[in-house]
Amino acid sequence: MERRWAWKDRENIQVLTFLNDESPVENDVCLLDDDEDDDELLDGGVLYESEEDKIRAGIVQKRLFSDRLCEQLEEQIEMVEEKANRGEYKKNTVDRSPLRVKYFFGEGYTYGDQLERKGPGMERLYPKTGPDAVDPIPEWIKKLVIAPCFRAGLIPSMEWANSAVINDYLPGGCIVSHVDPIQLFDRPIVSINLLSDSALCFGCKFRFKPIRVSPPVLRLPMKRGAVTLLSNYAADGITHCVRPEDVIHRRQVIIIRRVFPDAPRLPPPAVEPWNDLTRTVRLTPIYKSAIDERRGGTASRVSKGANSGRTLTGQYRKRQHSGDSEVASAEESSPPTPLTRKKHPRIVF
Repeated sequence: MERRWAWKDRENIQVLTFLNDESPVENDVCLLDDDEDDDELLDGGVLYESEEDKIRAGIVQKRLFSDRLCEQLEEQIEMVEEKANRGEYKKNTVDRSPLRVKYFFGEGYTYGDQLERKGPGMERLYPKTGPDAVDPIPEWIKKLVIAPCFRAGLIPSMEWANSAVINDYLPGGCIVSHVDPIQLFDRPIVSINLLSDSALCFGCKFRFKPIRVSPPVLRLPMKRGAVTLLSNYAADGITHCVRPEDVIHRRQVIIIRRVFPDAPRLPPPAVEPWNDLTRTVRLTPIYKSAIDERRGGTASRVSKGANSGRTLTGQYRKRQHSGDSEVASAEESSPPTPLTRKKHPRIVF
C-alpha cells in the first residue's frame, strides 16, 4: 500500500507529497491511506489518479525555519533593499518591476521582455565576469539558508546551490505562469517563504488589461518559514505562478538553485579597442574651438571690431550730407586701434 503525507490547512487537508514508508517530521502533517484503484495518469511507470496527484508527487514541503530565524532572514533582506536603493549593487543584480523586486546573486539570467527572441529555451545566463555580471551570493544566505537546507537533507551539498534569488512582493504583486528554464537550472527548485503566508498555483493562465487569472489545477499553501522543493512533473510538466489575489500582504521569497556548468550564457560585451587616432579625431573638435579662442582671441576681437566699425561708418555715411563724403571715406579707411594689454610693474622680492 502506498502512503501519502499531507499538510493540515485549517478546514481542508492539502496533500503535498508522496513519501514511501517514511515518518512525518512535523506535528501538523498527517497520514493518508491510498486505497483507490481508479488510476488515470501513467508517468514513468507510476500511476496517478489525477493531474493534481501527479503535481503533488513532485512537491516536498517542510517547515524548516522558526519565527526567530524568519525574522533574521527578513532583516537581512531589508539590508539588501537598502543597499540596492543606495546603488551599491551591479546593474543586473537588481530587477525592478511594478509591485515586485528581484535580486540575483551568484547567477542572473534574461527572461520575459529582456529576451531578444521570445519563447521557452531562449533564456540565457548573464556573463560570469564584467559589467553585466551579478553580485556573488552573500555570506548570510550561505550560512542562514543553504547550510540549514543541506543539514536537513534537502540539497546534496553546500556547493550545490550556486544561484540565489530574492523576490520581494508588495500586496497585489505577482509572477506569471512559467517553468524555470530547464536548460539553465537543475532540479529541485528550492524556495523559502518569508514575511507572510501566500500560495503557489499550478496550471493557471493569465490575461491582462485588466489582469485576470484562470482557476488553478492545484493551489499550494506557502506558510511563513516553509521550504518547498519542486521537481519532476511539478517543475517541468506544468507551469507555476503567484497570483495577485494570493499576495495579500508584503511577501518575500528566497530561491536557491543549481545552474548547470554548460548552461547557455550571453557573451561578454564587446570592448572597443583603444586607438590614439580615434581618440584624436573624436577629441579634436572639442578642443579646437578652445585652442583657437586662447591663441587667436585678440585677433578675433579686433576683426569683429573692424567689421563693426565699417558697418557703422557705412550707415553713418548714408545719413551725411554729400559735402561730408570725404570725411566719411577717410574715417572708413583708417585702421582700427589695436587692443593693447596694460602693463603692470614687476614686483621683485
